[in-house]
Parts: sequence; C-alpha cells; structure tokens
Amino acid sequence: MRRVSRENDTTIVIPCEDGYEAQKLASLILVRDPDTGEAQTFVKAVVNSVGNEVVISLADGSSHSILLRDESAVEAFADFVQSVTEQEHKLVTARTCRGPRGVNGDDYGGSRDGAKPDDSVMIAKRLREKDDVDSNDSDHGN
Repeated sequence: MRRVSRENDTTIVIPCEDGYEAQKLASLILVRDPDTGEAQTFVKAVVNSVGNEVVISLADGSSHSILLRDESAVEAFADFVQSVTEQEHKLVTARTCRGPRGVNGDDYGGSRDGAKPDDSVMIAKRLREKDDVDSNDSDHGN
C-alpha cells in the first residue's frame, strides 16, 4: 500500500475490487455534516475480515461489507482504521482515486487501456490534538 505523509497527515490508498466498492467505502468511512460541512468519522470498527472482504461497523449501528483488492489491502485498511478507532488519529479525507502500482509492477488501477478509474480509496488521517474531539466520539448515551 502506498503511504504519503504531509506534515501531520498520513495518507493511504486502499485498492478495492472495483469502482462500486471504492465508492461504497469512500461514502461510508467519512461523512460531512450538512449544516457545518465538517467531516466526521463514521466508521467505528473493523468487525471481521475473510479473504479480501472486510466488514465495518458504523456510528449508526449498521454493518457493511467492502470487497478490497486482496488480503494485504484488508490488513493495511484494518491497521489504518484501528489508530482512528483508538482515537490516536482522526480521519480528514476519503475520496476515490485510481489505484497505485503494486510492488511487483502490478497496476492495481488497471492498465491505461480499458482501465476503470476510481477503483481505490485515498484516506488521510491526522494525529489528534489533546482537545480535538469529533462529535461522534462522545457516547451520547449509547
């Protein structure tokens, strides 16, 4: 997985099985408050994984299955999300993108001829400040 650091942000590109799965992941992991426009972390945990499938639990109590490219993508995604759910980091962006080249020259995004764009998700997280709290981080009596 490709990791990029920019000042306090760490970004990872997660290759998904296809564009539909990438859209699903990008829309579920982080949501924008319609009133304030602020991004809120919506994913609460990685519940399970089998092969290239990962199941995430969301703040609204629902669970969703996402098909990633392979088991190494599942492992990288789970590690990345764990630091967010343990409140060491907060998510700042999630968007679809064309996948990165793999270590062996495999083009996760497909070749330029007939490639399906946006089959991966680029997610950025930032180290939390001591007083930095998402509105979803409080218990709200649940």
